[in-house]
Amino acid sequence: MKYLFIITAFIAAGYSTCHKTAPNKPIRGKLVFRSCASTVIQVLDSAYYQITQSTWQQSPGTPIYKNVFVAANPCLLSSVAVGSELNFVMAEKEKNECIVCAMYDNPPAIKHLIKPVK
Repeated sequence: MKYLFIITAFIAAGYSTCHKTAPNKPIRGKLVFRSCASTVIQVLDSAYYQITQSTWQQSPGTPIYKNVFVAANPCLLSSVAVGSELNFVMAEKEKNECIVCAMYDNPPAIKHLIKPVK
């Protein structure tokens, strides 16, 4: 019985560390691509590379970017120019009241809600 309790405690501890909430620490990134359908952020902080797609190329002949994801709420980034760096935090739940076009432009597979911070 004692061993069953210990095993259960280890499993619970492992599960809770795998499902951490979004970090509140600002993450440094760069807006590398924008279309009417996608806004792509490159993460510059190596501590957060695990939340990104390791490499991405929008189409043949265009630059290859490392450590990127699609912003699920692109209207919050409308004032950020392509090529500009920004600080952001991960947003757990936020309404996306942004209208985007239905064009497929080969976005990265990973998508996150983010909130820009100063």
